[in-house]
Amino acid sequence: MLKKIAAIIGTILCCTLVARADEPATQPENAPTPKFFTFGVESPENESVDITELIALTQWVKSNNDPILSILISRNGKVVYQLYTSGLDPQEAHYIFSASKSVLSALTGVCIDRKLLPPTSTPINQMLPRDWFPSDTAYTTFGTVTLKDVLAMSALDAPIAPHFTTPEAIKRNLDYFYAENRTKYALTQKVFRHPGKDFLYTDVTCALVSGAIECATHQSLFDFGNSALFEPMGFENQEWMHEDRSGIDNGAYGLRLRPIDMQKFGVLYLNQGTWDGKQLISPAWVHESYHPWIATEAMFLKHPNYGSYWWKVYHAPNGWTGEDAIGWKGQYIAVFSKWNTVVTMTALFEDNGENAVFTQIIKNFVAPAIVKKELYVRPDEATLAAQKQQLAALLDQIQSAPSRLKRNDENRVIPSIEPKESHHPFEGGL
Repeated sequence: MLKKIAAIIGTILCCTLVARADEPATQPENAPTPKFFTFGVESPENESVDITELIALTQWVKSNNDPILSILISRNGKVVYQLYTSGLDPQEAHYIFSASKSVLSALTGVCIDRKLLPPTSTPINQMLPRDWFPSDTAYTTFGTVTLKDVLAMSALDAPIAPHFTTPEAIKRNLDYFYAENRTKYALTQKVFRHPGKDFLYTDVTCALVSGAIECATHQSLFDFGNSALFEPMGFENQEWMHEDRSGIDNGAYGLRLRPIDMQKFGVLYLNQGTWDGKQLISPAWVHESYHPWIATEAMFLKHPNYGSYWWKVYHAPNGWTGEDAIGWKGQYIAVFSKWNTVVTMTALFEDNGENAVFTQIIKNFVAPAIVKKELYVRPDEATLAAQKQQLAALLDQIQSAPSRLKRNDENRVIPSIEPKESHHPFEGGL
């Protein structure tokens, strides 16, 4: 069996590899002053977006049967394109799998900004209750692992399914999921010999961060996320599934968001953590999150591709390099800062083809659609009206076409307005 379940970026790599030496992730002194964009919905032509390319994208989606559920595009903070398939209501929340990790990273940054957690150079054993460690030896061992290591998947040598298919990995995945306290379970796992250099993508590592945040805030990830980010940004119908019996949410995956709220999260990062004039996350944390300092495999040794639960992805020529939150089966929040553009997608690919499809969308349609303002030629009003009518008709046809969901899809991945699980508050803490 192959140990990888997908292509390099669209799915999660599972080989333990060595990265180049750690680098500081500080905001450069000569960094340009960021532009701040007010979120909203706008016509493509008003943001110098070529509507003919959006029509071509829509026709392409219509002509194939890929299990795409939504594609949204914004520029300068304004959503210029919204595609939904399968009769889906824009108000329905979608299961975003491991893109949840990037939200977990954001909440970590909020805690650090508020001095609820210490800097990322701090050993993780300083952030968790002493009695959660299974032994004095474990407590000492985790003193060699920093929060930065944990956020870079450079802490635990704990392979799990589906990334690995050995009986041990399958059992570990089940033991992790059904543990009464997943953070305590993570503290029973083997620590890398070289934290900060070795890499293994495993959901178990995220439990260390989830536990640290909940102990620091005395709130579940979901409750803290609501107060710190989701409610200030006007999210609706959000849910964080799979909390354990101790009340710790599953930071590795399980978050459900409306596609429009995935866009908002991307625009928050495009805006260097500012939302509607309020600094929700510090620019320094946005920079540290993005800073790719560890390699997920040998081809990235010269140019590392992973930061704090964010991927650096080379989607297309001419500077189309994204900071991506990526979830299994085709969940993407891709931020293209150079172009002031955010692209999100939700999907349910089963053949590991999601990375190729998303890259094709960026390369063949989005990049050609984004025109420099000084080069954009606005169509005459009659042509523009006809193009808008054509695009609206295509989008309506796709949304009302037969569902791309399958009968055997798990309930958790079916978009809905209603929550899917009960939720109770976390009552622990340091």
